[in-house]
Amino acid sequence: MIAPFVLSAIALGAGRWLKTSTKIDSVCSAGLRSALVAWVFAIGWWVAMAVAMMARQGFQLWPPDSWQRCVWPLLAWSFLAVGAIDTKDRSWRWLMTVTLSGVTSFLCLPRGEAWEDTYEIQGLVGIGLTISMVANAWSLDRMARRGTERWLLLVSLAAFGGPFALAASTYASLAEWGLGLVSATTAFSLAGLLLKMDLVWAVAPGAASASVCLLAAGRFQTYEDHPSWLYAVMLLFPSLVASVDALLQGRSTWIRVAVAACLSMVAVGTSVWYVLIRETEAW
Repeated sequence: MIAPFVLSAIALGAGRWLKTSTKIDSVCSAGLRSALVAWVFAIGWWVAMAVAMMARQGFQLWPPDSWQRCVWPLLAWSFLAVGAIDTKDRSWRWLMTVTLSGVTSFLCLPRGEAWEDTYEIQGLVGIGLTISMVANAWSLDRMARRGTERWLLLVSLAAFGGPFALAASTYASLAEWGLGLVSATTAFSLAGLLLKMDLVWAVAPGAASASVCLLAAGRFQTYEDHPSWLYAVMLLFPSLVASVDALLQGRSTWIRVAVAACLSMVAVGTSVWYVLIRETEAW
């Protein structure tokens, strides 16, 4: 989708100006400037993906479907982006991460009479969603501290592969939002790779959480019974990549990128085959 990409590009331009402009040197310290840049990037990403969702639903502030309401806790995730400049594990930031993960997971779960048959599994699914969001946010943060800032968003981008395939197999509106998420995240990924903008990784935890929301929505929209291990891989994909990358710390960047790319191809390929191709062959 063009609109999310353009809006992301505008946010990237604003952040780049804020980082390089000399007009605010007298009123803005280096640390504050970096925090503002990270925040502008994160809010810009949120606006881009929110427009992709809300335009389809007539810009309702509180839409009827539970998955559409995830746009609001994802806004709160954007405010945690200032932690991208913090080299220490501040307790307040991780407390907020756990809280936001729980709130986001809660809003992902469908309610109402039409969903009563799913209530039995919602508790377990909610726990899984919460754990995965916390684990992914922490893993991406640790991975960024190991010198991956400029290509880290590729991991968050790859995390959309499986959830988007699930969305595409279930619900058109959900798939459209998935395209918006991919488009916005792609813009920031390219900025990190081509323009060497390291602070773009500030949007990575929010993007990873958005992929979990997309997966949760697809899980309750599909009529197919997919393996539990497949959902686990899609939920924890950023954490899996970060864990493998930790073992490669000290190796060349090309090796680390190549390994991450291989893991991404295997995970996305497996998800697409199980969710789309395999079920088609069964017919």
